[in-house]
Amino acid sequence: MLSSKVAKIMLISLIVNLLVISSSSILWAVDYSNDSDITKAIERRLSFDQGIRSNNIVVETNGGIVKLTGSVDNILASERAIEIAQTTKGVRSVIDMININAVKREDEEISSDILYAIKLDPIIESLDIGVKVADGMVTLTGIVNSFAQKVIVEKVVKGVKGIKSVDNQISIIEKLKRSDAEIKADIEGRLKDDVLIDSHFINVDVSDGNVKLSGAVGTLRERLRAGYDARVAGIKSIDIDNLKVDLSKRDEMRHIQSSTLRSDVDIKKSIEDAFIYDPRVNLYDVKVEVLDHVVTLTGTVDDLNSAQAAQNDAINTFGVWSVNNKIAVKSETLPDDSKLLENISKALMRDPYLENFDMKISLLHGKATLSGEVNSYFNKRRAEYVVSNIRGIVNVQNNLMVKTQEKDTDSIIKENIENIMSWNSYINGDNIKVTVEDGIATLTGNVNSLYESRIAEEMALDGGARDIINKLEIKRSSEK
Repeated sequence: MLSSKVAKIMLISLIVNLLVISSSSILWAVDYSNDSDITKAIERRLSFDQGIRSNNIVVETNGGIVKLTGSVDNILASERAIEIAQTTKGVRSVIDMININAVKREDEEISSDILYAIKLDPIIESLDIGVKVADGMVTLTGIVNSFAQKVIVEKVVKGVKGIKSVDNQISIIEKLKRSDAEIKADIEGRLKDDVLIDSHFINVDVSDGNVKLSGAVGTLRERLRAGYDARVAGIKSIDIDNLKVDLSKRDEMRHIQSSTLRSDVDIKKSIEDAFIYDPRVNLYDVKVEVLDHVVTLTGTVDDLNSAQAAQNDAINTFGVWSVNNKIAVKSETLPDDSKLLENISKALMRDPYLENFDMKISLLHGKATLSGEVNSYFNKRRAEYVVSNIRGIVNVQNNLMVKTQEKDTDSIIKENIENIMSWNSYINGDNIKVTVEDGIATLTGNVNSLYESRIAEEMALDGGARDIINKLEIKRSSEK
């Protein structure tokens, strides 16, 4: 008799073959990139990514459908691998068969760390979340007021080492009953405002709170993002089965988006609407001003993460060329520095990436300074992210040094960056010129949005650059 694992692999292979055979009827007659090229591109992007510490991921591509097998040592690395495949040009679907060989920990220890992490998060600390852990597999229960809160809880939980999987059974109880027309208008507005997708070819239908998206998007990642945008207040379910990935429309969509100029008034309203759905922002009176597509954010929040979330909401809004974040971070209930230092140390120790580094933290009235050494720019950014998410932190000065075993030559770094950009579906790498001198990458050319500019910076760091000089310009009219 076949083992369950072998049977599962055979079933997946059968599904893939059926999908490819029937592609003429359910997909599109598109000139897809060669499967072997897609496989090589994903393998190379995986090897560059500093957040995936294992070379044990096997990539197979059949008709643009990618299957990932092998193993990683934490659940976040698995999600990064899946996202890399999803954002690679030519990919229509991703089948995840990655095993998570997490560090072995006692279930009680994992559960304790999860509850402590929830307690330290300023947005979800007051929620009554049930946590059950069995052999590293976590089940979450409880009640929240929105899908966004449910997502935040799961994200916080996945940042605890030793976890193999998370079954999020948290229930959402909406406070207000909304009409289908209100829900439809909300979703269409969010799709229009999201710089990560193009809404021109997406149709929205709502019946008794059940949402169906149809039409076409240019990439697999846009399809998933559209489903995320549809999770507004009052919905019961979301169906994206009829929202197809039409790779032939990717460049057409990019041109439509880049040639559309939005008014400052429209941008301001879009950002304010985004704040409504962001639980890290909507608790505070954050003010938005827009002048010639440049956004200025002011107001006061209790924690650093909320200020950063507001900035990200603005960056992700279509039509924004620059963001000045002048939000003040002040809290009337700051823990003393000794307690805050203890919270930071515990947060770094329970993180699946950061426990083995000798980092030093100094504190003064909620302002944290990080020093010491880590082995990658990913871990440097990760440490800042972890510390920023702790209640009571109002500022982070990241002085961590990155010590690598070998330093690539400038020409190799340049080649790495250009390769990563050429296969990423979020940007058009042909419009970006990369030069590298003494490990410092300079980016010139043009992009369609501020978000794409930030993505280009991330890819340059992933390619081995030790610093970035970003001279990218955002297309501001119908430039080609």
